[in-house]
Amino acid sequence: MQLARVVLGGSAIHPEEREELRQALLAYCKRDTEAMVAHTALLERIATALERVSADTEALPELRAEMRRVGEATAILAPMDKRMAAIEGAMPVLVEVQQHLA
Repeated sequence: MQLARVVLGGSAIHPEEREELRQALLAYCKRDTEAMVAHTALLERIATALERVSADTEALPELRAEMRRVGEATAILAPMDKRMAAIEGAMPVLVEVQQHLA
């Protein structure tokens, strides 16, 4: 409202009041500009973080395929564990036979 008085009021406004309003407007503009700078810096940090997330998610299909290959390569371990358990179970008998042969 007061800005409209300054703009539209012209010379009808006392010079001291005009200067007060000018200073208040300059102070407002300064605070507004500082806030815009802070918000812009924050948006830049967010953009950088999103670029890192994007790069990380681009690697997911390759990681998924690699994990599938690891799963396929380690599938042999379960049957091997069963065979190892069978060998461990037979070990006392094998040791006893070896002792009799010696």
